[in-house]
Amino acid sequence: MSGWEIGWGLEFLVFMNNLGGRALDTALEPLHWIGGEVGYTIILPILFWSVNDRMGRRLYLLAMFSALLNGVLKIWWARPRPYVVDPARITPAHVESSYGIPSGHAQGGMILGLFFAHESRKTWVKGIIYAAVALMGISRMTFGVHFLQDVLVGWILGGLVFGLFVFAEDPIVRRYRSMPAWSLFTLALLPGILALGAEALVPAVYPATKSLLATGAALSGILIGMALERSKGAYRSDGITWKRIVRVPIGMILIFGIQMGLSALFYTVVDIDRPSFGLSALYSLRYLTVGFCGYWLIPEIFIRLHMAGPREQSLESAVLPAVLPADHR
Repeated sequence: MSGWEIGWGLEFLVFMNNLGGRALDTALEPLHWIGGEVGYTIILPILFWSVNDRMGRRLYLLAMFSALLNGVLKIWWARPRPYVVDPARITPAHVESSYGIPSGHAQGGMILGLFFAHESRKTWVKGIIYAAVALMGISRMTFGVHFLQDVLVGWILGGLVFGLFVFAEDPIVRRYRSMPAWSLFTLALLPGILALGAEALVPAVYPATKSLLATGAALSGILIGMALERSKGAYRSDGITWKRIVRVPIGMILIFGIQMGLSALFYTVVDIDRPSFGLSALYSLRYLTVGFCGYWLIPEIFIRLHMAGPREQSLESAVLPAVLPADHR
């Protein structure tokens, strides 16, 4: 290990972990959930279902791709968490199953922050967003779950991924529109396959790879929904205000019900104390289903219940906002 993980780096982390005690941890606790799986399961679907489907599509792809990259790099570098290096002096607010660098919360927070700041025209809103991004990274050190290097690399990667997204968005959309329908479904399976392949190629197994498998599979489920959307028509989040509001509790009950139901089934079928490829494959299938339901099935239920308008057939090629006609932007 380097000086970032022992020596001065460890001493700095011990200082941060004891900076504000339990009171500071409690104040920053919401950032832990916002930047984790629960936050992604809530923020991304609500944005897509009820706020702005155009933004939702973009953020689904951006955030999930970033999280997949984060998971691959975590198991590639396989660096320890601070409380593993010095359990006597570091008390973690949360115990994580994945490796350390790069910090997923710091990287994901940077992605979300840059995205919403880019969409906002108000300076004071941007200021609040940037402050939240900074606190997200700082909280990972006060919680004792990440070294300074983990947070810095997470911030840098988040900025690079967002910059690449802005630069490559239009070319990707044009390429997507020209692809035959069958190839879209093949492409959709690649993230899940990549996650399983990455686990097989490095000395890491479940549960250290849980976040990687979940992200890759969920992204595959979302992409399957997008492939269906191109032929069946694009979901629209607009509509009467009360319907848009009511979609949120209905959708949350459905998505968490599906997730918990699949979890119960998952734990009855496999032995999580005996890691195997079968366990990883079933875990991936669970999150592929959750991703697909959040992007396609639940919006389809809204439409059938007349809580949302019919799919917009004129937008059958819509994936990102660059493909939408001017009157729909």
